[in-house]
Amino acid sequence: MQPLPRLLASASRPLWARLLIAGFLIGVIGAAALALRDAYNFYGGRFFDETGRYGRAAAALERFLDRDPDDPQACQARLRLGRIYNRHFGRYLEAKRLLEAAARGEEGGPCALEAKAELLNCPDYFPLERGRTWVYGDTASGGRNMRLEVVLRDGAGGKVAQTSSLYAGKKRISVNSKDYAKKDWAVWEVSGGKEHLFLRYPFQAGTSWKSGAGRQALSYRIEADALEVRVKAGAFSGCIKVRETDPRFPQSWKFDYFAPGVGRVKTTVGARGVENPNTELISFKAP
Repeated sequence: MQPLPRLLASASRPLWARLLIAGFLIGVIGAAALALRDAYNFYGGRFFDETGRYGRAAAALERFLDRDPDDPQACQARLRLGRIYNRHFGRYLEAKRLLEAAARGEEGGPCALEAKAELLNCPDYFPLERGRTWVYGDTASGGRNMRLEVVLRDGAGGKVAQTSSLYAGKKRISVNSKDYAKKDWAVWEVSGGKEHLFLRYPFQAGTSWKSGAGRQALSYRIEADALEVRVKAGAFSGCIKVRETDPRFPQSWKFDYFAPGVGRVKTTVGARGVENPNTELISFKAP
């Protein structure tokens, strides 16, 4: 094969042929350069993510998706970028858009399943990390009269066990344990062998669901989102407000407020035109 300069400069070839060859070679070199750039952005983004350099990882993955959103590796790029936005930057709306696209783009595949699981934590209104603790107290006395201490541990069958200890003053009066799991676009509570649908995606105002069978089924509805809630543990933004209605008491209901990355921060009881504080978060600790 002739060297490139000789191939282009051969006097035996007419000018148009040499220009055609040059154009072809420039196209090949350009395509190779783009492929190398895409590989750098994709694998570089993965490397930066795995080494904790999330800003550089996000920039590389954004460039990769901007250039070719239909690339075969786009699902993985969206999943990784969505996780970074969600877990490290708190950019939940952008994370949700990316993760929903990943969940649709490879239906039933491992990337789609991971994206669906991540969506339940986008943001994470009910953290299930082992070792987390919460302390709740009655709002009236700031926890002096009643206190509930909650801790998460490993449960059976891959679930997470939540142990709750209730105190009246300094005396512990009861201890109970429930298991929790995230699956099928929802957070499930398991107690006495029965599953209870606790929270359902999407975590936005208007989402509603029922849990239980027949006339005894409890009704739930996310009444509001993007709320700011102030309790003894601090001020929390981006909260959702969930109403629970028991068919046995249709004229009254309970409200639970959940904060991103924290969990339940406040509980109130209400009736038409009335909402009274009941319990609130006093302190919490993440592992």
